[in-house]
This record gives sequence, structure tokens and C-alpha cells, in this order.
Amino acid sequence: MKKIKNVSVYVNRERDENGKYARAATAVLSSHGATVKMVKKDADIVGKHIDTFKFVDNIDELLSGADALVMLGGDGTMLDVCGAAARHGVPVLGINLGHLGFLTSVERDETDKISALFDGSFTVEERMMTDVTVSDGKDEKTFTALNEVTVFSSTSSKVASFTLSCDGRRVIKFKADGIIVSTPTGSTAYSLSAGGPIIDPSTELFCATPICPHVLGSRPIVFSADSVLEISGKTDSADTGINVTIDGREQLHASENSTVSVKRSPLKTKIIKIGADRFFDIVNTKLYNR
Repeated sequence: MKKIKNVSVYVNRERDENGKYARAATAVLSSHGATVKMVKKDADIVGKHIDTFKFVDNIDELLSGADALVMLGGDGTMLDVCGAAARHGVPVLGINLGHLGFLTSVERDETDKISALFDGSFTVEERMMTDVTVSDGKDEKTFTALNEVTVFSSTSSKVASFTLSCDGRRVIKFKADGIIVSTPTGSTAYSLSAGGPIIDPSTELFCATPICPHVLGSRPIVFSADSVLEISGKTDSADTGINVTIDGREQLHASENSTVSVKRSPLKTKIIKIGADRFFDIVNTKLYNR
């Protein structure tokens, strides 16, 4: 990777309201002579280095020309920025101000570790993303997800009938509240809560997990990352349709004639890792309390 000179900083103000951790992070960047860019709304928390920083209006301007993005927040904040970072090809170093921190590399009181960006003692891990297309035969909308796509009944307290197909062949038809198709990165998110497996995030595959299925023997199904999955759903109530959620961030309503197509995206989220990989340590300490 080329030498890092231009570093953008994204701050979740709900996690760092008074800017304590952002100031600590930007102080480290400034001490190494980096050109620092932030969005204008965060100018008030920068501190004494403000005259040397650049300020922009939006996330795309923030990422344009950046060698790296330092993100201060939790896994949810990472999901907020990963799509734009992937489009710009910018690797992200996450500083965990949240709870689990599966997608972050540095804890809140370890901002000194940011210095690794400048001595080369870091690695970049590429994570599979998925393209999700919702089509009713006339109109279609496409999204990119890092964690998962969820398809569920749009009628409260009513199950729906879902059909899951792979490469044009029907795999299973079942009644449930919904279905989650996750990437390995998303295996520790909503999929895990619905009974899905924990998957090594360095792998590439899809895992389809039913949500509250009305079939006792229903289990998650794992598919090759080269597969194209299609999901359709129908409730017992006429014209109610289905809902589709992308990474828990974007939600849309679709008609019962719609098909949700899921395939591997050419984009990848690049995550900067400092030190030993923490994934299974987090699994043990924060999920199993060991």
C-alpha cells in the first residue's frame, strides 16, 4: 500500500459527543504530518489543530483523494460509511466507541495505535459485499450491503410464505416472519440473533437464515459466493407485499410480485487491522463472556 499522507476522519457524534476521542485521534495524525480532512459539522470538536485541517460538506468529498479513513464509532457507524468507502477504494481504520467492535481495530483508549498508519505496521483486510436488487418486473432498485439483506412480512404479526432460489432453481419454500441473507461479516449481526452460525469473516459465502420459521426442521443454508440468490414473499393478506432492509439502514416496501436478487458485489470493504486479528477474541469475550 502507498504511503499514507491524506487521512479523513469521520466521527459519530452520538458516541463522542464532546469530541474527546476525535481530538486524541486527530492529534496523533497531526503529529505525523498528515493532511487531515473532516466534515464541517465536526469542526467545533477539533481543538488547536483546526487551522491545519480541511473541511468538506459530505461523505463523498470526505473520501475523495483520501489514503485512509479513520472512523470513530461502533459497528453501526462502520456500516454507515462502508459503502462510500468501498466506492472510493479507501481503507477504513475503526476506533471502537460502541459495544462489540467486530469491524473496528482500535479501542477508544488506544488512539496512539493510529501511529501504525505511518510506520507500515498494519494490514488491510478485504471483506465481501453483496449487491441487492429489488425488482417488480417494471422498476428495480439496487443497493450494496456489507452485512445482510433481510426480507420480511410487511403485515405486523403475520407470517409470509417465502421462496428461496439459487441460480434459477428453487431451494426451499417455507412460512416465516422473514429471511436473512448474510455475508460472513454479517454472520455476527442479525443472522446470529436469528440462529445463524458464526462465520470466519475472511471467507466468502452467503448464509440464508429464516426468521422464526413455522417449520421445526428449518435450518440456515450456506451457499457459494458465486451463487445468485432470489427471494420472493407473499402474505395471506391481499396486496400487502413485503419489506426489504439493507444492513438495517435502508428499508423499502415491495409488492408481492417483486423478487429480491442477491449476488456478490465487485466492491469490497477494506478494513485496516493493527496488531493480531481480534475476531475470535471478541467472540469469546463479548458473546460467550470467556
